[in-house]
Amino acid sequence: MDCKEVRSLVMAFIKDEIPEDKLEPFLKHISGCKDCYEELEIYYTVHVGIQGLDQDQFTTYDLSGALRTDLEEAREQVRSRHVFTVFRIVVGAAAVLLTLLAAFFQFQRWL
Repeated sequence: MDCKEVRSLVMAFIKDEIPEDKLEPFLKHISGCKDCYEELEIYYTVHVGIQGLDQDQFTTYDLSGALRTDLEEAREQVRSRHVFTVFRIVVGAAAVLLTLLAAFFQFQRWL
């Protein structure tokens, strides 16, 4: 993912509306590109700051820390999705194997 595409997804990430298939490449790019991270941090600070003023309350004044927390939660979401995918593959393979074994033993009983 290049800088232009990442910058087009900044507000989607901040609003938690980034498409699932774009989240992992977005996070990977943000972690390695200082310019894109800084742009994300600026937009995040402005958006969360305005939102806090509109609601007349701030949950935190450490907006950079809040951004780091949101990024870590997004990374955890990606990791969880990977674990679930592996689990689903393992369960599917086990189901196929058990079906084949059942068919094999049933076939042997017929002979």
